[in-house]
Amino acid sequence: MNILNVKINIDFYDIDFEIKINRLDKDSAFLIYCACGSRSGQALSVMEDSEFFTVDNLEEGLYARKNAEYHVVAYNL
Repeated sequence: MNILNVKINIDFYDIDFEIKINRLDKDSAFLIYCACGSRSGQALSVMEDSEFFTVDNLEEGLYARKNAEYHVVAYNL
């Protein structure tokens, strides 16, 4: 079984989304996702505009991974 460990959860629709992402280390690597890939695609654009250098979008989101028998582990920070 494949496992996706979720370390940070920032809501794209949060009014402070850009403030929160800009607190992150822009030199770190990030894999972003949402349920189906739409919001994470939008978040990817915001992060690239904010000069994050290593950001990948989990295309088709978590629903596709759950259907592919991935086990998703979430942590609330």
